[in-house]
Amino acid sequence: MSVIDDRYEYLPIRIANPLDGALFPIDIASPIIEWKDADSGALLWLARITFEGKERAVNCLTSGTSWTTDRKTWELIKEHSLNGRAVLSVFGIDTEDSITITGMGRVSFVTSGDSVGAPILYL
Repeated sequence: MSVIDDRYEYLPIRIANPLDGALFPIDIASPIIEWKDADSGALLWLARITFEGKERAVNCLTSGTSWTTDRKTWELIKEHSLNGRAVLSVFGIDTEDSITITGMGRVSFVTSGDSVGAPILYL
């Protein structure tokens, strides 16, 4: 099954973390953003986070299927997604013959202004 984004159709990339609709507490550390891409033939991936109603975006180009933001970038992401939706899009890029986007996955998440108030351990 392919994914349609505006004018283009891509092979699906499954984002494993965060889950679509995730709600992060304000005091959580940066999660590992992970995706599975078995079909697109990508050699690079662009992870892009956009924010509802804002022009700001965060981008990371990586040769692996995971990404963890640094603390400063995560604080910016939390600030811009505080009680508003952030959209994480991952694009698979094939660079073998030319630069072509071959796959795409998308999820959204928000940050809550409420803190957990206790240490959180996750893998």
